[in-house]
Amino acid sequence: MFPAEEEYIAGAAPSRRREFRDVRWCARRALASLGAPPGPLVPTTIGTEFLVR
Repeated sequence: MFPAEEEYIAGAAPSRRREFRDVRWCARRALASLGAPPGPLVPTTIGTEFLVR
């Protein structure tokens, strides 16, 4: 995971951390198939923000 994602999920239970990691893995594969560069996927108040760094 990217540092921003680690920071976001830091206080969560281990099961939630695993779920968060697994969902990001799937999302990154889907985004990569569309040509998107890798980057952190961090939830915000309006949805998930795709941060390209």
